[in-house]
Amino acid sequence: MKIMSHSARSDISAFVLAGGNSVRFGGADKARARWGDQPLLAHVVASLQARFSHVYVVSKRATDYADVVHVPVLADVHPNCGPLGGIHAGLAHSPTDWNLFVACDMPWLQPLLIEHLAAKTSAQLDAVVPEVGGWLIPTLALYHRRILAQAEAALAARRLALQAFLQTLHTHVVPQAELETLDPSLQSFSNLNTPQAWRQALAQCQTSPL
Repeated sequence: MKIMSHSARSDISAFVLAGGNSVRFGGADKARARWGDQPLLAHVVASLQARFSHVYVVSKRATDYADVVHVPVLADVHPNCGPLGGIHAGLAHSPTDWNLFVACDMPWLQPLLIEHLAAKTSAQLDAVVPEVGGWLIPTLALYHRRILAQAEAALAARRLALQAFLQTLHTHVVPQAELETLDPSLQSFSNLNTPQAWRQALAQCQTSPL
């Protein structure tokens, strides 16, 4: 069932990246791991549906996760190309200029932080990307649909590193100090990449859905 608030935005599309191999997670599909009473992917999708009218999942195949979520699942156009391939696939199908991309293992997305990032978008920019610990976080970021051709060229040349790709765009970097005013513990950026991180997250039991 689609859960969407009356204030859901229709000018920005939201995409959940779920095409990884979960190698550091021990090979098990972390998108299907139980987070509370539902799979992690379903939790992240539901949190975004509360804020955005257009929500999608990007995975290896369009048939992936049909039993988990009730939103469109888009297949990678360029398989096995990591997050850049997922971003490309999302932009290729997006009905909006601006697009939020979120990794499927980020269960603590904070509404105020998401809204703050969205407020930074402008016609002059290609991307709005947070910076945490001196690193850009390209899998909780916004991209303009106009960069689709640049993503296609990077994929064709097998230049898959997102950090390097962002250097080719007109990117607005949101500094950590600014992010901490909205999400003091920076939980929004917590990736559950390993079984240990997963166990620690469950032990905390402090989920704050969007």
